[in-house]
Amino acid sequence: MPFQLLSVSSLKPRRKPASASSSGSSRSSTAAITTSQARAAAAELAYASAERKHAALIGAAEAVWARRGVIIDANSEDQAFGAAKGLSAAMMDRLRLDEGRVRGIVDGLRAVAEQKDPVGEVMAEWDMPSGLHIRRVRTPLGVIGVIYESRPNVTADAGALCLKAGNAVILRGGSESFHSSTAIHACMVKGLQQAGLPEAAIQLESARERLHGRSPERERAHVEALDRVLEGRWAQAGRVWDAILLAHPRDALALQWAHLWDFYRGDATQLRARPARVLPEWDSADPLHPCVLGLYAFGLEECHEYAAAEDIGRQALQADPRVPWAIHAVAHVMEMQGRFDDGGAWLRQQQPHWAEGNGFAVH
Repeated sequence: MPFQLLSVSSLKPRRKPASASSSGSSRSSTAAITTSQARAAAAELAYASAERKHAALIGAAEAVWARRGVIIDANSEDQAFGAAKGLSAAMMDRLRLDEGRVRGIVDGLRAVAEQKDPVGEVMAEWDMPSGLHIRRVRTPLGVIGVIYESRPNVTADAGALCLKAGNAVILRGGSESFHSSTAIHACMVKGLQQAGLPEAAIQLESARERLHGRSPERERAHVEALDRVLEGRWAQAGRVWDAILLAHPRDALALQWAHLWDFYRGDATQLRARPARVLPEWDSADPLHPCVLGLYAFGLEECHEYAAAEDIGRQALQADPRVPWAIHAVAHVMEMQGRFDDGGAWLRQQQPHWAEGNGFAVH
């Protein structure tokens, strides 16, 4: 999948965010400014003519081609950065830009520009018995956030599609494509300027730029791990979280996220080993101690250590009956041992403690 829709906000007015009162809130304040600008741009785009959006996209396409040398030079920097980080051959290929691929970006922008403007299109209409005439009309969503891996062409693709549909967009590409995406984004902004549309309609947020020199090392490591997840390199993400846990064995976020992605990967050994390594650092009086026990119980179950898994899972639930991984582990033990009646009774007994909408509830 080249990119993901992250979030959507409507055009309804909201209260102005409170100003930051301390240095610790500077990042959230910056984010509030970014989204505020995007919302203002979205309000203007919602009524922008098809001609102006077409002009912005054509202008962006012309700027990309005119600046292709700059874009390719920027991509060379990203290639060097990616190689130093040990990106796979497939990831390096996705990151690479040459004149042919830049031509593909230009052609893509022109193709979107020539599409029929969807805003205002009547999808259906009918008359009610009361005489009321109803129409279903396509309207913009507002502000869209898009997160994507280190594929710089998506900067143009996602920006163009959102603009065509009358939406403002905040883009965040993978850290390895920082220079390429920045150069392409500048071309998108050039097109907006030429068409008289707000520059904030297409914004680029880079993890590398946002965190450089402003965040603690551990926070940067967490973002690094999430970048690896977005790129599909789940095992490498787990190794980044392992490094965090070696230095900070009580980092609950690193432990939970690493466990989750090991679960998706089916890595039973790590599901058991990681909680076991950090468990001695957690005092039994800590409110999160039962959660760590629950993770450990599930790892034991996945490694077929059923008696230990049930014992640890029950210990966790005795301390806190809401721990989902512990419920999950004990239920699987009963399933694997053929204790189906016991398992059904067990789940019914635990059901009052399930959170509404919890993924384990449907599992």
